[in-house]
This record gives sequence, structure tokens and C-alpha cells, in this order.
Amino acid sequence: MKHSSLRRSLLLAGITLPLVSFALPAWANALPASVDKQLAELERNANGRLGVAMINTGNGTKILYRAAQRFPFCSTFKFMLAAAVLDQSQSQPNLLNKHINYHESDLLSYAPITRKNLAHGMTVSELCAATIQYSDNTAANLLIKELGGLAAVNQFARSIGDQMFRLDRWEPDLNTARPNDPRDTTTPAAMAASMNKMAERKYHWGCHNSCGCPY
Repeated sequence: MKHSSLRRSLLLAGITLPLVSFALPAWANALPASVDKQLAELERNANGRLGVAMINTGNGTKILYRAAQRFPFCSTFKFMLAAAVLDQSQSQPNLLNKHINYHESDLLSYAPITRKNLAHGMTVSELCAATIQYSDNTAANLLIKELGGLAAVNQFARSIGDQMFRLDRWEPDLNTARPNDPRDTTTPAAMAASMNKMAERKYHWGCHNSCGCPY
């Protein structure tokens, strides 16, 4: 798999993350008062707490709802992980081609791509694609390990000015999402800002979803 195709829009991959979205409806430029009411109604119907940070990258308009509050990010952290790998590859040109072998004991229950490739391993580039396109948990853990651990992902977030993102645990433990647990959380505003910075830096990644992925 060629790196050029894999780099084809990290931003587009991130659009699907439930925490934030860059795709706004037609009323985004006007921001009618009904928006907050609609979001509040959605929140009530879901019987939960909703956090929204939407940015119109064309004109800078934002829609924010509980955007400064912390929410568990679960698998959406994989956007930051893939960006951290791409960032490190700038100083390590051969990183994406590096071949990673792993063992059956490394496989988590959700490992659709890494399980298929257990016999011969995968490159860092392929692991990134599996992480973004399929949310493969084993691939994510292997990438975290390759970067040097959880602290390396957090350090990358800080390097782009994100002070709110905190990755405390590995897959699958980070998905517990208990109320008032600050571990493995961020704010919608921080995530939206980080994604916007990735677009400005022109980091790109595979925009294919699982239907179009060459795996």
C-alpha cells in the first residue's frame, strides 16, 4: 500500500468521529437560537450528556455545546494516535515502512485486520490504516508501543497546543467511560481545535472506510 494513498486525508477520516464534526448544515452561518434547544432536546432524548464542537473551516463559524466539559473519547483517540505516528515519520522517514511482528497473545477481542495478518505481521503504515479505517484495537496498541507508550501520544497532543487530551490507558481498558472519571478524556473544543490544526499542517491519511479499504 502506497503512503500517498494512506496520507489522503486524515481530516476526512476524523470527520466520522462522534465527538466533533466539520460538516455543518446550511444554518451554520446564521446560528439561530433554536440550535441550543435542538441539541438540548437531543441530549434529553438520549438520557445522557452531549458535547458538541463544530467548526465551519470555510468561515470559522463554530457551534459549541458543553464544549469545555470533559467526555470519554473511547476509540476517537485513534485520530490523535495516527497523527502522532505521521508526525514522528517526518523525522524518521522509514517509520511507515517498518515491519512489525506480533503474537497471538497481543490480539484483543476486536482485531479484524491484525488477526488476519498474524502470520506475517504488518507495517506501521498498514497498522495506521487498520486503526483509522477499522478501529482495530490491537493495531492501536501496537502503534502506541511503537511510539514509546502512552506518554508519547500525550506529548504529541501538547506539541500542537492541546492541553486537554489525556490518554491514560491502553485498549480496551480506556473504554470504561465511568462518570466523573477524568482518565482517557478530552473536551469537544480541544478535539475540534486539534483536528483543525491537523488540517492546517496538511497531515493526510486514508479516507477510505471499511467498504473501500484494500484489506
